[in-house]
Amino acid sequence: MGTSMGKSPHDIDSGSTADPEQPVFGTVEELGYDQVYRRVFKTIVNVSLVFAFSSPLSAILLVGSFPLTYGGYWGLTWGWAIPAIVFFPQALAVSELSSSMPINGAFYWWTAALAPPRLSRPLSFAFGWFSMLSGITSMASSAWATASALSVSISMLKPGVDFTNAQVMGIAFAFTLLRASMTLLGTEKIEKIFMACETSLCQRIEATRPLLHYGIGAIIVEPLQSAGGIVPATREFLQFLRAAANTLNAVLIFDEVVTSRLHYHGLQRYYDVAPDLTALGKYVGGGFSSGCFGGRRDIMLQFDPATVNHLTHSGTFNNNVFTMTVGIAGMKLLTPDEISRLNALGDRVRAGINERTRVGHLDDLQAIGFGSLIGLRFSGSAGEKLLDVFYFEMLKKNVVVGRRGFIMLNLMHEDVHVEQLLAAVSEIVDVMPHQV
Repeated sequence: MGTSMGKSPHDIDSGSTADPEQPVFGTVEELGYDQVYRRVFKTIVNVSLVFAFSSPLSAILLVGSFPLTYGGYWGLTWGWAIPAIVFFPQALAVSELSSSMPINGAFYWWTAALAPPRLSRPLSFAFGWFSMLSGITSMASSAWATASALSVSISMLKPGVDFTNAQVMGIAFAFTLLRASMTLLGTEKIEKIFMACETSLCQRIEATRPLLHYGIGAIIVEPLQSAGGIVPATREFLQFLRAAANTLNAVLIFDEVVTSRLHYHGLQRYYDVAPDLTALGKYVGGGFSSGCFGGRRDIMLQFDPATVNHLTHSGTFNNNVFTMTVGIAGMKLLTPDEISRLNALGDRVRAGINERTRVGHLDDLQAIGFGSLIGLRFSGSAGEKLLDVFYFEMLKKNVVVGRRGFIMLNLMHEDVHVEQLLAAVSEIVDVMPHQV
């Protein structure tokens, strides 16, 4: 592998015209992530601000209106219940944060996925309330216990000092104020981290450049983000990574488990960027458990049993003759002509969906992707609900799409299936806004 140790990662020339002064949020907003992430984090920041300013006022009011002597069963056991009321906004914000984690637009997706569709909403509602109540009790009891322990410790060190419940609560609210302030600072950093990561994944060269430094052993990338929304890479971004790997003497690895179906030689040939290693899987086994990798000769020779001190690659499904037989049969069907035909069908699906949403004025749904991989991007404040409506309405019409919002065509799909899919989309475009 060629190296250029005299160069810094910041000197890598990718040929990109990316503007380093462009705001980090720009690319994220273009891809629709702004409504999913920044909306939620903005809410948390605002709630934390209100909470931070309201806590001292609540403590002062309690100190003046609740002068009961510290101690007794009630004070030790249930005293946390009074300050718990003030924890409501913060716990609510934490619950909202937990519901925003899946970027696929689902609402408490892991809970809903374990039950029939009709139970999705009730489970989400119950999980949200349990999460919020858990946050209230844990934060309130923690602050109360800390304040109580501190008060008892002071009383032991200085006999005669007797704290009232109100004073203990004042200490508890002081701890709460500190926590709220830390939460405020933390959410701002979290927001930046999420935005930077998403931007980096969206092929922002200038956002990725600072992450590269000597000592990195490998750079791993999907030429198209599959689980991240079916977002294709740009040739400039992949060329930049190739140049970076050469400069840093790192191994460039393409994960083409999903994307290799888009070109007879994988997306690396389409983009004309050669990685050092390529990972393949899934369909190459003809539908059975499979996975393989290959690449540069000097790397692969290390796995050659005929060499001294060779590396051993063990695996549960290694040497599965049945999988290899089925995989070979499948590869014989995957000809360049079939790949081109399938990609053309994918282009028709994307164009058809976008045309129907344009006519139906459903601006919050857009079909993106590459070839036979179609991503459904739902944006706007109702994006999460639109995804649910779209998924279940398509099921009603006997059309199954990915729960995260994607469509992947296979060799059995023909024109008639595309027409069936687009007819279903046409029927539900007018219905979707009214069901949100």
